Amino acid sequence: MSWRGRSTPEEVAVRLGLGKSSVDAFLEGEVVTHELDASNDKDLSLLVVTVADCSVEQLFEWSEQERMHEIQASTLSVGKMDPSDPAVGLEDMELTEEMVTALLKKPQMSKTEADELREGSAAGNGAEAYKKILTERTKAYWENGLDGIVPYDGLGKGRDPKMDLKMANEAALKAVTDPVVHDEIFAIPSQSANPEFHKLQWGIQKGNELAAPILNHIIRIKRNLGFVAVTRRFYCGVDYDCSQIVTGVIPTTDGKAAIFYINRTFSSAVAGFGGSAKRSIGRKLMKSKLIETMKKGQEMAKSLSS
Repeated sequence: MSWRGRSTPEEVAVRLGLGKSSVDAFLEGEVVTHELDASNDKDLSLLVVTVADCSVEQLFEWSEQERMHEIQASTLSVGKMDPSDPAVGLEDMELTEEMVTALLKKPQMSKTEADELREGSAAGNGAEAYKKILTERTKAYWENGLDGIVPYDGLGKGRDPKMDLKMANEAALKAVTDPVVHDEIFAIPSQSANPEFHKLQWGIQKGNELAAPILNHIIRIKRNLGFVAVTRRFYCGVDYDCSQIVTGVIPTTDGKAAIFYINRTFSSAVAGFGGSAKRSIGRKLMKSKLIETMKKGQEMAKSLSS
């Protein structure tokens, strides 16, 4: 998405590819969802759009305060990490030995990492071992980008977040045409010409199963009209393999802001035999959660403008 001038809400709806019935609902302030073409059999892709009753500047300032987790029900806690020493930020993660024991039943990591975690847990140092694994994953990602992501092992074939996220990047090109945004989405974080755009964050998230650690790479880019935020989860606990959410905020001629989420979540749980039915169920579950998040976002936007 590029912004050369302020658009009417109707023009924004057309640019996002909404159908007639969806356009009417969008213009009335409803949260509208649209299923996107999947890039592989693990891809649960959805577009979610709405209109917020506040300005782009207000939304950008709020996002800069690292408060997005406040409207995400599944996120229990978050913290910042310094790429030069991610272990320091991870000291604040509330990860218990009981959580590690539960996560070890289905360790979503490489075989080497799982072995290290079992050894640490057996010695009563499971949380410390887990944080060490997260530290090494963070360093590898920051220095090498997507190519630094280690595939998951032991829970089925094709569990390679690196490949999934590369597909998500390619899909993003269809929706976002701004060359600056393109460069930053594809950049290796440590080599970006605009390092201030890139942040790292740890989180504890609970979806359908267990509370588990996640690692987030957040890219936030302000342009002349509007802004884009990319949240890339390159390490995602147990409920899914990885995800990338592209959030765009576009100013409209009536002084409001149109917000769209392009959510690409990849889950091996919906691949393989019976995958079509599982993907349908998975999309319905994800859709309900995203609608809930967007409605909370609308309420937050109202508070900003009051």
